[in-house]
Amino acid sequence: VSSTSPLVFGAIVPQAERAPISKPLHTGVVAIDALAPLGRGQSMLLLGPDGLPAEVSRSAVARRVLGGIVAFAPEVSTVLVMRVPAGGTAAAYDSLRGAPWLASTKVLLAEGDVELLLAAQAACSYAEARGGDSLVVVDSLAPLLQLWRSAEAALAAQQIEVRAEEEGSQLRASYALLTERANRRKGGAP
Repeated sequence: VSSTSPLVFGAIVPQAERAPISKPLHTGVVAIDALAPLGRGQSMLLLGPDGLPAEVSRSAVARRVLGGIVAFAPEVSTVLVMRVPAGGTAAAYDSLRGAPWLASTKVLLAEGDVELLLAAQAACSYAEARGGDSLVVVDSLAPLLQLWRSAEAALAAQQIEVRAEEEGSQLRASYALLTERANRRKGGAP
C-alpha cells in the first residue's frame, strides 16, 4: 500500500482536525432539507421502521437523496452500497435501471453481511481518495449490528460480562468507524 492509497478501514479524524460544517448539501427531499439539513462534511443516519411501503422506505428516501444530489449538487460524487441476496446482482441492477442518478453514481453490490461491511468501508475510501465532496449511501447497517450481537454472544459464551454501559459506548464506537469518516479537515485537506 502506497502512502497515497486510502485504507479500506481509514482512521477517524480527531475532532480538533475537523473544520466546522459551514456549507449545506441540498438533497431535494423537503423533510431532510427543512427539518434535518445535511451539511457537507457531516454524516447522517436515516432510521425508520421496517415494513413501510416500498415507495416510502428508507431505501426509497436514500435514492431520492441521490437524485437530489445529481440535480442540486452535481459536483458532489455519489456512491451507493447495497446488500443483495446471493445471486441477485443482475436483479439489483435491473431495479436501478432508469434512475436519473445512476450514470453518475458508483454502485457497490454486496452478497452478504461481511461483503456489505467491507463495501461500505471501501466506498468511504473511494470517496476520500477522490477528494472534494462526496455522498456515500449505505442501504443498510443492520449487518454491523448483527456482527456486534454475534461478538456479544461469543463473549457471553466465554463467561465474559459486557455491562450495558460498556455495550452502548462500544457499539457507538463500532458505528463511528464508518460514520465518523465523514468530515472536512481544517486547512482544506480532504
